Amino acid sequence: MSVAADMEQMAVRAKEASRALAAASGAAKDAFLAALADLLVSRRELVLAANAKDLAAARAAGMDAPRLDRLTLTPAVMDAMADACRQIIALPDPVGAIEQARPRPNGLLVGRMRVPLGVICMIYESRPNVTVDAAILCLKAGNAVILKGGSEALASNMALADLLREALAAAGLPADAAQLVATADRAAVAALCKLDQYIDVIIPRGGEGLIRAVVSQATGAQAFQRRVPRLCGRGRERGARRKGDRQRQGAAPRGVQRPGVPARARARRAHVFAARRQGPCRGRRGAA
Repeated sequence: MSVAADMEQMAVRAKEASRALAAASGAAKDAFLAALADLLVSRRELVLAANAKDLAAARAAGMDAPRLDRLTLTPAVMDAMADACRQIIALPDPVGAIEQARPRPNGLLVGRMRVPLGVICMIYESRPNVTVDAAILCLKAGNAVILKGGSEALASNMALADLLREALAAAGLPADAAQLVATADRAAVAALCKLDQYIDVIIPRGGEGLIRAVVSQATGAQAFQRRVPRLCGRGRERGARRKGDRQRQGAAPRGVQRPGVPARARARRAHVFAARRQGPCRGRRGAA
């Protein structure tokens, strides 16, 4: 079976699991988190052994020290992942929460209800702890998750994904709500980016190269391309800097129309400004 067919089957299973997870109680999701926290402690040695295989292969391939550091799991990192599970248990269940409820003149109460997105695909690089961090946030919010980590952390991610599925089953939730792409083939990412009929959001987490690769492969449909949030530190800083510059110059943020200025008027002003910068039109001056 091809990689594309495998990814489609994975996405179909995730979509089915997302429907059950969306209706799951907060108690069931918290039971999953508690079971996972216990597994991260009791199965620590198995996960660290898998991580040691990844580290040995990375060193043999000549990986540099900073990337090796990101790839390394330690007992302290394992404890931090377990603590993160317990911290999320303490958070209220976001599904079904209603906010900004306001009465209308006819007496009808209108508000916003938080609902799950559906299926989230997380694509990330060498940090294996992201496998747990991303999954528990998605699952707490009632979303199924497909995890695609870096090939250098495949053994570590597979060990952690086994714990996720075991904890889900222990809590009576569908194990397919958390699935790991267990291949290093880059064709898997390209296939996932085309499955917008099953995957609701793709989140690439990492450097600019990863962001560009995901966005460029998700151009099959413009509607799907808008569903690719970009999580990149430098990109966020540049975006915030550009927004601040526009605000200091008195410009309206992108996508926001100035009050009282119709779109046609703004377009005419922009055209006139461009014409002034280019100089007077000789044809019109001669005609005058």
